[in-house]
Amino acid sequence: MANMDNKEWDITNKPHTKNKLDIIRAVFDMWLTVWNGEKQQRWIDKEWYVMDLFAGTGLYFEGKNKVSGSSLILLENIFKQASQLKKNKIKIKLFLVEIKKQNFTNLKQNIETFLDNHQTVKELLEVNFYNEDCNTAIDDILSKINNSYKTPLFILIDPYGLQIKKQTIIKIAT
Repeated sequence: MANMDNKEWDITNKPHTKNKLDIIRAVFDMWLTVWNGEKQQRWIDKEWYVMDLFAGTGLYFEGKNKVSGSSLILLENIFKQASQLKKNKIKIKLFLVEIKKQNFTNLKQNIETFLDNHQTVKELLEVNFYNEDCNTAIDDILSKINNSYKTPLFILIDPYGLQIKKQTIIKIAT
């Protein structure tokens, strides 16, 4: 992995980050399960959308051990449910946004490595990478989304600080 600062991404003494990752894993798994259920399949669209607006590198460390970050957790959950998603002919558009160039480079590498090793997930996805501020990327992202009550949308907003603007949240909500 190119030039990744393990200190910045080490969660050994960050229980809040570990808890956050556990919550993301559980909530996204539940989201996939609900929308992929038999009852929902009768009325929802087959194209789903997932946004990670502060994607980071996709990877953390706990000492020397690698720990999946939010974007990889999303992919792992999709992999876990890939056969049912494929059976239901679901296509997921994934939007990954990271403003910092080095983090973005690592994110892209980590995601592409995962997808190369998990072809079943690769077949279900269209991945869109954005190396920019989410406040500027949001217009392009929203232009690629079918805004309908029939279309599932999962949005992960986990900024370091508060770099997301109120106007961006309003755009997403409307």
